Amino acid sequence: MNINEFLELIEYKVAEGSEYYWECFGPNAWSISRLDYNETSAHASNEISVVFDTKTSLVYSIEALNYQDELSYQWIHPDYEYSYNNECLEKDVNDYSYNNIEWLRIKSIDEIKTIVKNLLEEK
Repeated sequence: MNINEFLELIEYKVAEGSEYYWECFGPNAWSISRLDYNETSAHASNEISVVFDTKTSLVYSIEALNYQDELSYQWIHPDYEYSYNNECLEKDVNDYSYNNIEWLRIKSIDEIKTIVKNLLEEK
């Protein structure tokens, strides 16, 4: 998957972006996120983030957080999963996304795309 496919998936709605400071995806990694809010709360109902390469446009990871149901999904490009896991160990980072909610690791790009689409339909 490349960044253009991801942007199309999230309907080009980007709320924020920044340099990705971990080293596991290389020197050109950048992160962007889409935030969705429900009508009755000032807090986001879900967040969808991507880390991608600014030179090649390759997507390294996709994270989909459903704050209402406390579910966190994470897909990491198989070629970079080892590097990511090693950096987690080096940094002593646990396997939680937020508030002790464990990541549900998704192995298939098609599955994470379906999860993202379903989250966007729920908003």
